[in-house]
Formats: sequence, C-alpha cells, structure tokens
Amino acid sequence: MIFSGMRLRSLRETQNMKRTDLLKELCRVRYRNYSNQTLINWEENKTEPKINDVIGLSQVLSCTIMDLIEYVTDDGNGMSVRF
Repeated sequence: MIFSGMRLRSLRETQNMKRTDLLKELCRVRYRNYSNQTLINWEENKTEPKINDVIGLSQVLSCTIMDLIEYVTDDGNGMSVRF
C-alpha cells in the first residue's frame, strides 16, 4: 500500500477545492502549518504525508484513509499492478 497523490488531487478537485482551500482546512484540523509546495509534492507523489497528515486529509475531504491509498501487487509475471 502506498499513498496516492493522484487520488488526493482527484478527491480535492471533485469537491471543487483549490489547494489553498484544502491547506486552510488541513491547518485547522491538524493545528499546524503546511506550505503550498507540500501539497503539490503530495499530489505529484514526490513525497508522502505522514499517517497523521493522511488522517487529517481524510477528515477534510470527508473520505476514508483507504480512499487515499493505492494498492500495489505483483501480477505473477514480475510486473506491478496498481489498484
């Protein structure tokens, strides 16, 4: 299992949230500051949030933690399959 920046971005955009809106709410829920670049890095899978940040994201986006996770498995032929 790995964090999925693509799913984060999709959930944010589905709710018509700008990055700044998500950051503002995340700061309110988690009682700490986040930079715009942090969110960009998460969405572009350059860095992964800590589990407490994933919990905060799920609260702000009204989704489950599992909605932000991508599963990776081997297809038996040495290829990674994501779902």
